[in-house]
Amino acid sequence: MDQASQMITSSVVKINEVTTIFSLQIMIAIQKDTSFMKRKIEMLHFENWPIVHSAWYAAYAGLQVPRNKCTEGTRMEILKTIEDWVLETSDNSPPVFWLTGMAGMGKSTIAYSICSYFENKDKGHRLGASFFCSRQVEKLRTRQYIIPTIVQQLADYSMVFADALSGIKSHVSFVIEKQIDELLIEPWQNSFQKQLAERLPVLVVIDALDEIEGGEGSSFVSDLIKSLNQARASMHGIKFLITSRPDPNIVETCKQLGTEATYRLEDAKPADAVQD
Repeated sequence: MDQASQMITSSVVKINEVTTIFSLQIMIAIQKDTSFMKRKIEMLHFENWPIVHSAWYAAYAGLQVPRNKCTEGTRMEILKTIEDWVLETSDNSPPVFWLTGMAGMGKSTIAYSICSYFENKDKGHRLGASFFCSRQVEKLRTRQYIIPTIVQQLADYSMVFADALSGIKSHVSFVIEKQIDELLIEPWQNSFQKQLAERLPVLVVIDALDEIEGGEGSSFVSDLIKSLNQARASMHGIKFLITSRPDPNIVETCKQLGTEATYRLEDAKPADAVQD
């Protein structure tokens, strides 16, 4: 082997060694970050919070609570509408989008499909939290579980947000407006400045609010919209997709969202709704 060949071989070996070392360093750094985040979350007092893990869109909630996504090739129009809304970063983009329709029209399958789409890393891993309500399960029909569960999921999603929660006391208020302000809005505002400016919005999906017992889904929506509107100037980087039947009280509350942030499945093209 001539001198030039030896030099090339030696260089290749050194490059491989450096690459291997760099890869190991990256893996160690990721492991440390993951371990730190796990410790940070463990330091929070979630065990004392009203949290229901089966609220996650892909979690098993029992045979009486089936969850599935849309059949491939269906609901393309509404899925595209919601996807575009999620990815819109302008200040004029509404922070809340309401999907409504009568029972059996496919609201939950659409919500599931959106969750699955935005949980995908290839789509930017935008899904921060989800809560799928169900009148079949006590905790899934109780509104006091919604915000604490969403906040816990967001803490899993974002270490910066988890860090902002470190000062929260172990026992949380059961007053929804206080939950929204103290557990969600204030920590999010405090953590957002530390996040990357170019990040796309994080998505939170709350499905079937009409199934909250006592008709309290409408008051939850009212409190959520009111708090988000009050904090809108400083509440960036998070959006809420909510779904429900056209319950009169929810309809009245959601009128303030405007037509650009509302989609009625009754208005969908028949061809778009086939076998969803």
